[in-house]
Amino acid sequence: MAARKSRRIANNTTRRRRKGAAQPWYVRALAAKWFLNTVFVLMLLGVVALLVQQIWSKAHDSATFSVKAWQWNAEIPPWIRLTKADITKRLSQDEFLTRRNSIFDENLEKNIAARYESLPYVRKVTLIQKRYPNSLHVEVEWRMPVAKVRYAGGEHLIDGDGVVLEPVYDESKLDYTLPLIVGFSSSAPVPVPGKPWPVDDIAIAAKTVRFLQPLFKDLCRMEKDQQVDPVTAIDLRNFGEPRKSRILLLTAGGKVIEWGNPVGMESSNEPHPDRKLANLQKLYAASPTLTSYKDQPLKTWIALQWFENEIVTSDHE
Repeated sequence: MAARKSRRIANNTTRRRRKGAAQPWYVRALAAKWFLNTVFVLMLLGVVALLVQQIWSKAHDSATFSVKAWQWNAEIPPWIRLTKADITKRLSQDEFLTRRNSIFDENLEKNIAARYESLPYVRKVTLIQKRYPNSLHVEVEWRMPVAKVRYAGGEHLIDGDGVVLEPVYDESKLDYTLPLIVGFSSSAPVPVPGKPWPVDDIAIAAKTVRFLQPLFKDLCRMEKDQQVDPVTAIDLRNFGEPRKSRILLLTAGGKVIEWGNPVGMESSNEPHPDRKLANLQKLYAASPTLTSYKDQPLKTWIALQWFENEIVTSDHE
């Protein structure tokens, strides 16, 4: 009796030990419902990712989403003698633009902007919009001529940055007559269109001309109704002379206007360029032919650079 009881106790102890024995983690995980659900979700996500990748790859390579990047659609201003067909023809010679480019390409806008900006009459691409499935809307800032450089027996158009321009501009459709930049010395060849002039004088003078555009436009409007002695040239003969007016404005009637230092490079005792421009506009308003000012005859040399509110004239520099 005691022996049977002892065996029952031993069997119970063995069962308790078997029941509470630690099992390996993978056995417990396989038995858990959350593990099976997790495996299923991961497998489903993998299948979805694979399908998305295949769909993306087919769409990327599809002709439906192939952009004709050389087709020009930006508006051309009337003062440029080019058609959209002319620009499209030029762009179609670029290897990158004519190959198959998908509208889904990550750097598409950046790469296309670089090609468009290589055109000598485009200063900057300001906007590229993707229009699905396969077209682009492009907006640009055009290079606009501000002056002509007289050099090496010819006259060469430049913009406000001093960049040489192609002769594709209709000057008659600009809102003022382009002045000549004269009087500088250089032995450098004329740059190819789209490249800046390799002389700092030209870029600096171009910036000053761009600042003077309101005056040139005023003079152009005035010439329609009355006689005017307009500024026709920017003379750089004194550009390397710090004690002289580095920018001279020459008029058609032979007057020499001492502007002073280039815009943005004024000396400490020199009036602000806005003040000098206002004085010059006031002078032309009082005497469009530059013959007199405040009931006094105007002499050949007219100084603007040293006086805030006065205009001084003399017979020589």
